[in-house]
Formats: sequence, structure tokens, C-alpha cells
Amino acid sequence: MYCPNCGKQMKDGQKFCMECGAPIENSDSSVLDAAKTIVDSANSQTLNLNIVHRKEPSRETVPLPMGKANTSLILGILSIAIPFLGYGTVPGIIMGVIGLILSREPLNYPKTRAASVAGIGKTTSIVGIAYSIYSTIVSTIVSFVIIFLYIIYIFFIFSIMMSGMY
Repeated sequence: MYCPNCGKQMKDGQKFCMECGAPIENSDSSVLDAAKTIVDSANSQTLNLNIVHRKEPSRETVPLPMGKANTSLILGILSIAIPFLGYGTVPGIIMGVIGLILSREPLNYPKTRAASVAGIGKTTSIVGIAYSIYSTIVSTIVSFVIIFLYIIYIFFIFSIMMSGMY
């Protein structure tokens, strides 16, 4: 017995096709079974006709999240550029985190342009976050060193003034 919808071979007595889910009419003398076996009276040979009714699988297009992939790429690039140009590391970190979040959905569609762009966006976002954190640490250390040297300079000047060498 074959499914009249997709042509998949089925066991007798099934009420639904396991392939496409179509309901199957339960008739003992099915038209398909009668058409499959035709006896040639002249030669008394049985001919098997493979009548298959196949339905093309529906190829519904799923919209790819290209907007999120492109946005993650742009935010990843900005997360590197903004701290590098001296506009602050906090905006770079924020843009990098948003770029990482936006790159997650397009990466669920492997081997697509959206996944490739999102992968580059994810990478640039990670680099931007790392560079922003690095810039924050370095600028903090440099600031403390400058303050420390200024305090030493003030004590040096103060000690010269107190010693009378002025």
C-alpha cells in the first residue's frame, strides 16, 4: 500500500502516512492496489506498475537575519574604532557587547552569508571589547603613574624650599 499524497510505501492498516502525515482511507480493495498488479491474460505474467504520486517538498524560504548580521559587523568595527580614536572605552565596550548579542541569531544558519557576516561581527566585537578593556587598564595605570610622579615632584620642590636651597 502506498500513500496517495507522497507515494511512500506503508504498512497495511495505517491511518496516516509516516512521511507526510496525510490521512489514508481504509479500503480493502484500493484503487492503487488494483492498478499495481495487472495480469496479462495472454502470457499469464504479472506486471508490477510502480505508480508513485510524489508531491514536491515545499521549499519555504526562511528570511535570514541579515540586518542583525550587518549591525553586529558595524558595531564590532565601531567597538574597535571608537576607543582607538580616543572617544572613550565605555562606548566601545557597550557597542562590542551589543554586537556580540546581535551576532547570535545569524550564526544559527550555518553556511549562509548571514552567518559569515555575523561571524566577522562577533570576532570584531570580541577584539573591540578586549581593546577597550586593555585601553582602560593602560590609561588607568598611566594616570596613576603621572599622579604619583606629580606628588613626588611636589615633595621634591617642597623639600628644596624647606632646606633653604631656594
